[in-house]
Amino acid sequence: MLKMCDSEELLISERTWRNSVQPIEQDGYREGHESGRQESFQKGFDDGYKDGYECAFQMAYKNAEHNVLQKLRLTNDTEVNPYKTPWMGNCDICRSQNKS
Repeated sequence: MLKMCDSEELLISERTWRNSVQPIEQDGYREGHESGRQESFQKGFDDGYKDGYECAFQMAYKNAEHNVLQKLRLTNDTEVNPYKTPWMGNCDICRSQNKS
């Protein structure tokens, strides 16, 4: 039987350690990467939802105001115009926010 010297034993133990730790490190990296990605997406979704809700609320309020004034015959359709598309309302809301 051959006897290994200390340096060979050290080399084998280092390789064994590296081979057993590498998959754990890779799994940890993947999990951390996915967790960070999910957190970033959630924050973006939350911010977008809040902005979209505020914009939609303002547009709905203006359209409701127009409908009430029109039914009460207090407007001639040139004073308050309803939003025909969300894009028109969004531009109008942005302009009014930039003025203030």
